[in-house]
Amino acid sequence: MSQTNNGYHTPTPDEIACCAYLIWEKEGRPPGRSKEHWLQAESQLTACRAHDGWTEGTRRKPVTPGEGV
Repeated sequence: MSQTNNGYHTPTPDEIACCAYLIWEKEGRPPGRSKEHWLQAESQLTACRAHDGWTEGTRRKPVTPGEGV
């Protein structure tokens, strides 16, 4: 189970592994960079979740076409 950190859940090892795999594939499957990909994935997932938690209370009502902005 993931921990709550400032209102968001930290990524689980399975989520990090999946993201790291996608990064590895996107970079052409280079050998010997698993630790780098893991840390990059962990950082990206954590930043994304922190941002989502930070902006959740600030979401605006969608503007209907034709309404003034």
